Amino acid sequence: MEMIGKPIQSYTIISRDIIKPAIPTPSHLQTYNLSELDLLIGKLYLPMLLLYPNKDSCSLTAQDKTRVLKNSLSQSLTKYNPFAGRLPTLKTPYVDCNDKGVVFLEARSEANLEEFLLSLVQDENLDNLFADDMVCNNSPHSTNIVGIQLNHFACGGVGLAVSMSHLVGDGCTLGSFVNHWASVARYGSADHKEVLPLNPHFIHVPRTDLSE
Repeated sequence: MEMIGKPIQSYTIISRDIIKPAIPTPSHLQTYNLSELDLLIGKLYLPMLLLYPNKDSCSLTAQDKTRVLKNSLSQSLTKYNPFAGRLPTLKTPYVDCNDKGVVFLEARSEANLEEFLLSLVQDENLDNLFADDMVCNNSPHSTNIVGIQLNHFACGGVGLAVSMSHLVGDGCTLGSFVNHWASVARYGSADHKEVLPLNPHFIHVPRTDLSE
């Protein structure tokens, strides 16, 4: 894991990691063709930001939270094969589900979560909470499908920022993924009987020419 010390305004990136699926993607699922409608959307990242205040009842340290999120993310990605893949080029009409993984950054803020929420410059700082600036149209040259950034506030609260390329889904897709991830994180295993049953189906568009 690479350790970083680059400040971003009031934020400092403290680690960068790549999280890969716990189980390799089967060979017959390693190419996910995009539809013509998907391609019309272009390179747009859907952002989701989840904020959690620090609770005295939570015994997990910051390191514990990071470990739980990474382990459960790895398990969850086995059902979302395209998320851990890459676009071979910005114009290629398919996702290579090559298990290269999801970028997972950690950042530290000197501000408390409450101060952040009340800040008059909140909108200017929001983009800094997302991995590699993957917000809306900010990263048109990125070939990543999903990016995660876990932001630790001085008060012990955290902000979990998730970015997903609109090429592979919409807001419902993103919400479904985060709900499943949260369920795995809560119960510790994707095989736990209480984990939300989920078998997402990515509609595969037949295409004979993948040379673009």
